Amino acid sequence: MATNSHIEWTDATWNPVTGCSKISPGCKHCYAERLALRLQAMGQNNYRNGFEVTLQPQMLDLPLRWKSPRRIFVNSMSDLFHKRVPFGFVDRVFHTNVKGNIFCTQAAARLMMPQKSGKIILCASIVAVVGEPLLSIYTASKGAILAFCRAAALELAPYGINLNCVLPGTTKTDMSKDVIADPVVAKALIEPIPLGRLGTPEDLVGIIQYLASDEASWTTGQSFIVDGGHTMK
Repeated sequence: MATNSHIEWTDATWNPVTGCSKISPGCKHCYAERLALRLQAMGQNNYRNGFEVTLQPQMLDLPLRWKSPRRIFVNSMSDLFHKRVPFGFVDRVFHTNVKGNIFCTQAAARLMMPQKSGKIILCASIVAVVGEPLLSIYTASKGAILAFCRAAALELAPYGINLNCVLPGTTKTDMSKDVIADPVVAKALIEPIPLGRLGTPEDLVGIIQYLASDEASWTTGQSFIVDGGHTMK
């Protein structure tokens, strides 16, 4: 893991799996392979096998020990769903994804309970309520966050704490800009959206400001979809 990544849109990388297999001409100049071989030559233990697919179980619980917020590029050096990665290992990564939201909620609630007030906002995805092919594990983890929000909101309500969840649709960010630059991919992503464009981070600002404000003091346990109308279909 790089704790001070030079990638402009992330603070750190997290790789519970390293390595991948080349499957197309687009893999010919893979940056991850070059970096893995360099790290192997430097004696970095996680890359002892170079770019061969390797499980890194010692990395699984790392996100649960972080004490401050950060932007994470998950699996920057690997394919989590490679055929050589056992489903049981994918399941452990799934639990880390869900537990991160649970532990953050617990930490925030612990500070808010004595003052009998507070606002907690989780972020899931519209795939929590609609199915998407080839995203079954990701979809299940987002659905778990949504279910947790509803139940935890009931538990925190007696303490005056509001807990809600925002479900964004496909959003254009620095992380996705290279993928979206492909006009074929962009067209496929935009077609299901009635408003005719991808979302932006600014599209989420209004709902988050509302949920964090006093105006939302009677709103809890709810999910708010911001997707340009995607889920209306």
